[in-house]
Amino acid sequence: MIESLSSPVLISILFSSLTALVIGFYNLVLKHHLNYIRKMRQLPCIEPRRFLVGNLYEFWVHREKTTEYIKELFREVKRKGDFCILWLSYYPIVFVASWRYNSKILGNKKFLDRGWPAKKITNEFSGLVSLANAEWKAHRNLVSPSYAPNVLENFIPTLLEHIQLMGDDFEASNEKFIEPLPILERHIISIVLETSMGLKDEVNDEDRFELKNSLKHFLNSQFDRILRIYTWNELTNKLYTWFNGIDDGTAGLRKYAMQIIEARLNKRLARNREQNGDFVPTKERNRAFLDNLLETFMDQKSHNGQKFDFESILNELVNIMATSYETIINTTMWFLHNMACNPLIQEQLYEELLDFNEKNECVTISQINELTFLDQCVKENLRIHPPVAFMMRKTEEEIEIGGYSIPKDTLTATSIYFIHHDEEIFSNPEKFDPSRFEPENLDKIPPGGYIPFGDGPRRCIGEKLALLEAKVIFSNIIKRFRVVPFEPEKVQVKLDLLTRSEQPLKFSFIRRDKN
Repeated sequence: MIESLSSPVLISILFSSLTALVIGFYNLVLKHHLNYIRKMRQLPCIEPRRFLVGNLYEFWVHREKTTEYIKELFREVKRKGDFCILWLSYYPIVFVASWRYNSKILGNKKFLDRGWPAKKITNEFSGLVSLANAEWKAHRNLVSPSYAPNVLENFIPTLLEHIQLMGDDFEASNEKFIEPLPILERHIISIVLETSMGLKDEVNDEDRFELKNSLKHFLNSQFDRILRIYTWNELTNKLYTWFNGIDDGTAGLRKYAMQIIEARLNKRLARNREQNGDFVPTKERNRAFLDNLLETFMDQKSHNGQKFDFESILNELVNIMATSYETIINTTMWFLHNMACNPLIQEQLYEELLDFNEKNECVTISQINELTFLDQCVKENLRIHPPVAFMMRKTEEEIEIGGYSIPKDTLTATSIYFIHHDEEIFSNPEKFDPSRFEPENLDKIPPGGYIPFGDGPRRCIGEKLALLEAKVIFSNIIKRFRVVPFEPEKVQVKLDLLTRSEQPLKFSFIRRDKN
């Protein structure tokens, strides 16, 4: 039949079909998006400087002066009423700088989706970081037992052992002022390997070095994927990384973790075969996270139809390793800086540690939690330098904030850093002042005014682990050393997405028993 049609008729049919396809695409997709954009432009907005790039242009231009730009952005958002629209290319994001809207966004039980950025920054790994809604709920129920207090408490001997070795390395340096970051990285990667995978003597220095580099590449590449538009598409991202020879650490982490999981799983399966195929829960103490995840996998329980498969173990193991490594490194570096720059506070903390340890040894979580001033110092450290810069949520329904209507399916970004530096809550917010968290002052902090690990149902599942690690590490360092800063007035705080320093921090570690 087609052969009987003349060329003009055939061309006319093809043109009509193409026109209908374009019109259908416009009505179904483009028109809807354009109407959505018009609604968003009616909200308080920081106008983008470049077409199709949006406010990403400012981040690119100010990459070397992030501190000044972030502070100016904070002031601009506050002037516009505590929130405004930022544009990541053609994607509008509601950027929230106030605790007042936490209950409607982070605290909303319906808003469990972190949106497309969470999926981009985790690369090939999903898990609790990027899952959403029912899938996330089921997955969290399966993972939660791995973070139970009795499990975490078993990690204390491991922490104490590596902190002792870390302190020995501080003392072994011939320099008066040393940069502790390389030493911290070496021992913290050992802590992560032992607590997450149960690896201690099985790992040589070369493997430890390669894994540390894979973790660093993985973490450093996460937010670059948000800032680089051409990496949003998986194909163009792979082409970009291949062409530029960029190692984002994903392949190395995946390969290493899979080898360990398979070896440990085969060992468990062999033990089960000896038990006539029956699943027998292990009663071993000091189990690593991987052992607990395998326990869940072997038990084959499901929640709301969701089962914990091999890929789930891999994803969660990498997430645990990456978040633990990054959190301990950053919080420890900033704690050393804050203690060194505030010697009176440091000595007050030392007196509490000295008095406590005359009576008891820090061997249980409950005993560690008796150190009230340590708790205040840790909280203040996390206030000034929160582990995560902001929390993202996608609205599952239309909401109203600040007198404006925020449409459904809008991406929001609540800035934890901005909330923690709001002068309405914390006077002189740049000052390190643990007294803010004394019992009589807690009423001054409104709900949602202090959220270092997020807020609401998606509050960080690893919060208790992070606090335990921080308290054990900090208390033992200060008990052993007096930390003295190297030119503290020259240290510039870089407020990038990982809250790192613009230049290496150096300290002198002076043995207290040699003063």
